[in-house]
Amino acid sequence: MKGFVYVLYLISNGILVGATRDELYIKFEEKEILRKLDHLTAVVKQVNEENEQLKWIVNEVLTDNKQLRSIVSEVLIDNKQLRSTVNEIELETKRFKKGYRKIVDTNNKLRAEVQSNKGCCSQEQQHNNSLTSFKRLLLNNGDADGQTVAFTAAVNRVLTLGPNQAVQFEKIITNVGNAYDPRHGHMIVPVKGFYLISVTIFNKAEDIAYIELVKNGNPLVYFYEQGGRYSPMSQTIILSLEKGDLVWVKNHDSASYAGHHLYGTPTGLYNTFSGFLLKAL
Repeated sequence: MKGFVYVLYLISNGILVGATRDELYIKFEEKEILRKLDHLTAVVKQVNEENEQLKWIVNEVLTDNKQLRSIVSEVLIDNKQLRSTVNEIELETKRFKKGYRKIVDTNNKLRAEVQSNKGCCSQEQQHNNSLTSFKRLLLNNGDADGQTVAFTAAVNRVLTLGPNQAVQFEKIITNVGNAYDPRHGHMIVPVKGFYLISVTIFNKAEDIAYIELVKNGNPLVYFYEQGGRYSPMSQTIILSLEKGDLVWVKNHDSASYAGHHLYGTPTGLYNTFSGFLLKAL
């Protein structure tokens, strides 16, 4: 119908006057082909334009992808560096914790030593006070009624003690009046009177010490140390003694204290036994 109308249009306008029917249809087909070619040309042009836009978009996407790959590579490098830093921090943390534990252990040991030294200092101060009192008595009394009795003896080696064993203070420092017998460790009272007796005991760190000062075998005062450190212990007393009385220092009679030691060396005199006549009666 559309082709027929077009043919009438050509005839009415004098375009196809005298043309045969076939010629009319050929003209019509040519026009249709030209119209379709124009349409296809326009479509192709539009497609080309769209392709150019797509190419531009693809290039933009490729550029963005390239930038993203670069960013991802940088992030991976940063992550690797961060992991390395974290590993270093963890290693330093372990070292710090180990060092901190050592510091804590050292501080605990130092505290224990300080507490131990406080005890030692207190006992040493007590011993020094006793010696000071002893010196004052010596200065104030001088010669007691014309007779002088004064001795000090010390342990000059490591003594291993059995049950009830007398401590032999073999190193004679002073023995005026010969009241001290170094063979047996006894003070033999030469004259009735008041006597000042002072004893200092120093046991080995690993031993328990249980020592007694006795008169004629009867305990007067005791020295006890649980061990764990080198510890000095001191007792100073005044006794009223009869001529012939025996005073000495001995280990406790329990077998559980056998084999323990008192500390001493030829140049380190820590264990001492002293006596002094204050007044003859």
